[in-house]
Amino acid sequence: MMRAFFIADGGCMTHYGDMTELLTDVARIRQELEKQYAAARTDPDVKTLLRPLVKSALEQLRSALEYSAYGLYERHCRATAVDGVSAYAAAIRPYL
Repeated sequence: MMRAFFIADGGCMTHYGDMTELLTDVARIRQELEKQYAAARTDPDVKTLLRPLVKSALEQLRSALEYSAYGLYERHCRATAVDGVSAYAAAIRPYL
């Protein structure tokens, strides 16, 4: 479903590609972590070595989420602006 969103909006195609690359790398890191998990449970040195991998995976997931949020904003908020006010800004204005 997300793929259709990014392909339909030509300007966001690079965001989809970037997200795909990030998520592919996260999947690779996850497989590596799964392989070494048993050793990390008993050996503190292995656990220490795996921390940067966990941090990298989480950072890449965060980046993918940011790309997704930006694409959603571009598609549903900025693009539907009426009189220079985005639909999002108009919706939250009463709560500010």
